[in-house]
Amino acid sequence: MRKNVLLKDADGAWHVEPNMWYRCLSCNRTVSASPRSSTACKCRNIEIDVGYGRLDIRDETMVEAFVDDRL
Repeated sequence: MRKNVLLKDADGAWHVEPNMWYRCLSCNRTVSASPRSSTACKCRNIEIDVGYGRLDIRDETMVEAFVDDRL
């Protein structure tokens, strides 16, 4: 079941939980919030650098975060 979640916690930190995904509304690409290797959406609005433990979202208004236990 899919459930939308907030991008950031109350303290302003990026929110991450099991089975969480980001969908870029610019290129419509879905990216795991916990990938095994570094990844990005097609337009690079969402970039995750696993080696440095870094998440970069260039335009937060163009990203939807959700949890889906089916994926």
